[in-house]
Amino acid sequence: MKSSLLHKILVLGLCLSVGACAFKKEDAEDKQRQELADVVTQQLDEKKEKIAFEGTLTKENVSVRFDENETPGSYNMVIEWPDAVGMMEVTLNGRVIGSFKEKSFSISTPHSQKYQIVLRAYATLQEGGGFLSSIGIEKEAHKDFILDGIYNLSKAELFKVNRAYLRKGSKIVTNGHNLEINTNKLYVEASDLIGNEYDRAQIATFPFDRKSINPNELSPGRISIIANQAFGDLMISMIGVTGYDAKLITETPAWKRFMQLPSKATKGSSGADGILTVPPECEQLPFNAKEVCKKLSVCLENPKDGNPGAQGANGLNGVNGNPGGNTGDLVIDIKNDSEFNASVYRKAGLGGMGSSGTPGQLGGDGGDPGKNPENRCKNAAQGPRGADGAHGKDGTRGPRGAYGQITTNIKLDKTDN
Repeated sequence: MKSSLLHKILVLGLCLSVGACAFKKEDAEDKQRQELADVVTQQLDEKKEKIAFEGTLTKENVSVRFDENETPGSYNMVIEWPDAVGMMEVTLNGRVIGSFKEKSFSISTPHSQKYQIVLRAYATLQEGGGFLSSIGIEKEAHKDFILDGIYNLSKAELFKVNRAYLRKGSKIVTNGHNLEINTNKLYVEASDLIGNEYDRAQIATFPFDRKSINPNELSPGRISIIANQAFGDLMISMIGVTGYDAKLITETPAWKRFMQLPSKATKGSSGADGILTVPPECEQLPFNAKEVCKKLSVCLENPKDGNPGAQGANGLNGVNGNPGGNTGDLVIDIKNDSEFNASVYRKAGLGGMGSSGTPGQLGGDGGDPGKNPENRCKNAAQGPRGADGAHGKDGTRGPRGAYGQITTNIKLDKTDN
């Protein structure tokens, strides 16, 4: 009878292993078969565990995991070992925590905490309670990113974390650097003030009033948000900086050349001198009388007015302002966004102001009048002053920046300005 029962168990065990049997609970015989199958299954499980353990702790039969707590930055470390262990001594970072009969141990831990775990296994009291084996394991708790306040990037940043928390009113300013948040879960805390944008958690490329201080800011990098799940309401501001103003014309090489010109343009040339003539009757007079007559010479041609001065050189045109900054690119990839909303505001940067043009060169002085010999002719006038050079045109404002590319798999509330 015993041999027959053992035979049935072996047959049922073989049947279970190849998956060729189905147990039905329609009669007593089927019930007996089910009970036998349960016995076989239990024996196989016990044998499997015994083979897996065999008195030696391994990474295959010992597990360490970190379960999430509701508190940001907090986890529960859980260590599990085979049921066959009678007593387990747990040491964390060189400190013996205790010995445990249970088949697991748990402890609350902060995120990113590193552990050197030493486990020493002892047999059950029925088996003598002797030392079996030990194992050393190094583990690190999952990392969280928790932002409460303003965080300014000074370089590209990658936050590859298990959970990311953005508190209400918190803000990440990328300052044109690449930012990637790659997380399992993204939590954005709700604002207490309805309609108050300043109390919302926000990611921004630059402050709204930022004026460019170097060319690298004109092409800000990419903001990437990648998550399996996201919760809350996030504001993303893609702000292009205002372009930097043009150089003052006085800082250019053209100004140096302009300053080498004299303060005034060339003076006009002098007018022709007046001309006297001797009356013809003087030639018919005796010698002495002739000389006296010549001194009574008359004006033949009046002196000429001076010629106009030269026109001054035109002033230098101002330099045009530089282009405004682009908004940068945005990538959002969230697998489950059923409890998440993102608002995107984009403002391309205004162009920088142009510099002013310069006044033209002063016109040249008028030429001197022609000389009036013996003051017997009509006096001539000084020539007119030349026209001043035209004032240079002011430089124009630079062009606005461009809108970057948005790549997303979720619906966005987008506003462009």
